[in-house]
Amino acid sequence: VKAVVLDKTGTLTRGDFRVQSVTGGTEVLSLAAACEQYSSHPIGISILLAAKEQGITPAHPEKTEEIAGHGIIARIGGRTVLCGSEKLMHEHSIALPDSLTELGEFAFTACKSLESVTLSPNLRTVNRGTFFDCSSLASITLPDTVSVIGEDAFADCAELESIVFGSGLTLLDRGCLRGCASLYEVTLPEKLREIKTPAEVVKVGDEIDVYV
Repeated sequence: VKAVVLDKTGTLTRGDFRVQSVTGGTEVLSLAAACEQYSSHPIGISILLAAKEQGITPAHPEKTEEIAGHGIIARIGGRTVLCGSEKLMHEHSIALPDSLTELGEFAFTACKSLESVTLSPNLRTVNRGTFFDCSSLASITLPDTVSVIGEDAFADCAELESIVFGSGLTLLDRGCLRGCASLYEVTLPEKLREIKTPAEVVKVGDEIDVYV
């Protein structure tokens, strides 16, 4: 047995989100917490918890506007702060940096209104579950710099019809296109070294699956 995954939310697992890392220091976390302090969204709650653990007391925004499925626009200390999805940034003409090399785990999970994505030309890694359940995403072209596509990266993208993997891809992890029911065109590079297949599933007791 190489790995055991126990899916038992609330009993064996905590069933909540946690902030793993912050790029940009305490100011970014403080602003994000200020935007999210009245939110009931699980990710917003995790941001508030991370701020509390670092002793940050978020400012009270003068004004907030929640955009369903996109994020929050807030006025904090005389500044307009956007906290949300890449689509929210594009709608307000905010370009993401070309220096971005990695998309974190579950970064865009369940962004159900996300239809298109413009990726950094220097992107190298698309991590586990990055675009999981982005049910409106229709097509995507990955830059040649991307070498690794993580587990479940595009899983349950029900409307995804076309995906082009760049020439630098070396690993497609298991389940990365699981549940892409509309997918009809996949372009793979010649140098792809490994496609990981789904593991065997063994039933153990009360609704617990063990993957080996």
